Amino acid sequence: MSSKKGRKLSFKIWIETGGKPVLGKGGAEILAEIGKSESISRAAESLEMSYRYVWSYLRKIEKAAGGAVVETFRGGRSGGGGARLTELGKNLLEDYKRVEAYLGGVLAATEDKPKGGNSEPSRLKKAMQQPPFQYPIVFLPCRDLEAMRAFYHGVLGLPVALDQGECIIVRVGVEKIRGYWGFCSGLRTELSDPTSVCLTLVVSSREEVDWWHKKLIECNVVCTKGPSYRREFHIYNAFFRDPMGYTLEIQSFENGYEPR
Repeated sequence: MSSKKGRKLSFKIWIETGGKPVLGKGGAEILAEIGKSESISRAAESLEMSYRYVWSYLRKIEKAAGGAVVETFRGGRSGGGGARLTELGKNLLEDYKRVEAYLGGVLAATEDKPKGGNSEPSRLKKAMQQPPFQYPIVFLPCRDLEAMRAFYHGVLGLPVALDQGECIIVRVGVEKIRGYWGFCSGLRTELSDPTSVCLTLVVSSREEVDWWHKKLIECNVVCTKGPSYRREFHIYNAFFRDPMGYTLEIQSFENGYEPR
């Protein structure tokens, strides 16, 4: 009679193309380490492999995948250089990690399942739960990044959370209620009617709407509709025009009517 003592469930994952293996555990470890260290030589050293072995392994992956998974670059004035994953390399690694994490959660849940029990283990439930969205970012095209920076950061005081060169992302909201707006010169398609885009900033009272109205008028910002009360929506608001032509709304909700 056989015994279950010492048995352990395990699995292997590999990505195939046309029935041929492209990426397995070893290749995933190499790509992950290159992505982390930005260097083939440092990745080889960290994994205790020879540079020649890693380079050969990368060539095999690229031949099977049909494209480059790593690109090298030269250093600046100080010399040196390094390597980084291409989009293909990143996608292959992300696919591998996603499946590995899911199967790892399922396997852990299976091992923890109580004998004779029919209830779904908590780890399996956790592995299958939809991950929550952390925060929203709305991206919009713009012609003049510096004009948008001067308006949203300089006039409105919204912090620039990230400057990507062709795109600036400003943070909107207090620390526990945050969102982001991204203004991008790289988005080629501009709206035929920019005024149809409305960016709303919510303040806590009518007095604050009036304060912002006065401040923006003093800063020569175009006001398209002065402060007024909208009974049907239980809001008090005013409308302005930003440098791109988008509509900016400053509004406050009546107590008890805020979104929850």
